[in-house]
Amino acid sequence: MSGLFLTCCELAYLGLEPRLSQRRQGGLVEDLKDFLPKVKAALPEGGARVDLVLDQSFYHFQSLSLPLVSDRKIPQLLSFELENHFLSPLESLNLSYSSKPDKGLGQTQVAVYALSHEFYQGLLELLETEGFEVHRVLSLENLLAQSTQPQGPGPVARLWLEEGVARLLFLDQRLPLSFLQVPRPPGAGLDCFSGWAKQIQAVLMAAQLQWPQLEVVLESSAAAFFTQGVEGQLLAKTPFEPKPFASAARPELLAPSLLKQKGVVTLESPKAVFWSELAKNKGKLKRTGLLAAVFLGLWVAWISLGLVQGRALVKDLERQYQGALNQYAPGLTPANGLTALTQKVAQLRGQGSQKGAGEPYGYSKGLAGIAAIGAKAQTLSLSRISVKGRDWTLAGKTQSTQDFELTKEELRLLFPPQNYGMTVSQKAQGEGEVTFSVSLVGKGGR
Repeated sequence: MSGLFLTCCELAYLGLEPRLSQRRQGGLVEDLKDFLPKVKAALPEGGARVDLVLDQSFYHFQSLSLPLVSDRKIPQLLSFELENHFLSPLESLNLSYSSKPDKGLGQTQVAVYALSHEFYQGLLELLETEGFEVHRVLSLENLLAQSTQPQGPGPVARLWLEEGVARLLFLDQRLPLSFLQVPRPPGAGLDCFSGWAKQIQAVLMAAQLQWPQLEVVLESSAAAFFTQGVEGQLLAKTPFEPKPFASAARPELLAPSLLKQKGVVTLESPKAVFWSELAKNKGKLKRTGLLAAVFLGLWVAWISLGLVQGRALVKDLERQYQGALNQYAPGLTPANGLTALTQKVAQLRGQGSQKGAGEPYGYSKGLAGIAAIGAKAQTLSLSRISVKGRDWTLAGKTQSTQDFELTKEELRLLFPPQNYGMTVSQKAQGEGEVTFSVSLVGKGGR
């Protein structure tokens, strides 16, 4: 597969043949209109189907820690969390993510990629106008991350060096934590590279405040120009000009074996992925559809046979029922008998509810009451709210004993003692912080 790479400093076409590159000079549209005809002229007939690879200057990235939940619940949590991280409305972005559960910490680490839908559509239209068909849209940093070997149990910073930019990828077992670019300062010679090393070192020192056990790995492109001192300080070697990305990139970045790995994230819209996968698996779907049609026919035949047998059984029951009515309640027809029975059942249910058979506590009412408690107890934070029938369970913590006592009193008002039994378990963490769990068991109606 061939790839069209768009980066902050360079445009490149990487395939078996040809391998072309061009430095960025101005706006992306102008650069592409100058570069794409050169690529098209060098390609054999019918060879314009490409993977489009973008670096982080074209998309947004965010690393998040979510509660430990199943994969199907992650999109629901992301839609809430990302409102606070992206300035653009979520409806205007194509969102993709990769995740890794951490049962030890009780968290799910999630790496989120967001590509502007407007930018994506404009780019596709430009490429189609120039005669290119886009197969997939991929993240360059994600490809680089997946092509590395896991270094150790902790976070790792991997450094790539290109002609105009240094790429820093912060990873934890291949899951991206952060992507950063450090542009090359103006100038030439050892002074330029020493200044570049200091800028990169400052970024690494800031990252080590967040990840104290951070390990720094120099990829071959960076090891040619930098070395690490005794205390991990980044030092410049006698400089040579870094290679552009097109000549430094490894060809296996777009190998099918890499693209099939779970960690590779596509940035295009889910609809585009759906139609692409549908086209690739059309033969399998036809076979599966034929098999499903056979099973559906057998199921319909079985249901039809059951309906015929059921109809005969109902007629037999009606005859028995009419015979019983004639014997014990002369003058009642089957329809009148059912009406009388229905009225009797309704009467018995009414008597049961008057005796205190409780109804389930309103879920929305309970949540509204708990939200009101949170407004009064400023340091209250809940990690879990679960409801089963009339029973409620809450778990969380407060930063002050006063807020904890206020929470208990408000819960007693919201769930009155005559209707609920409340059990509280608490654990003081120090400086007024309290971790607690509350069980509210409904009385009656069991």
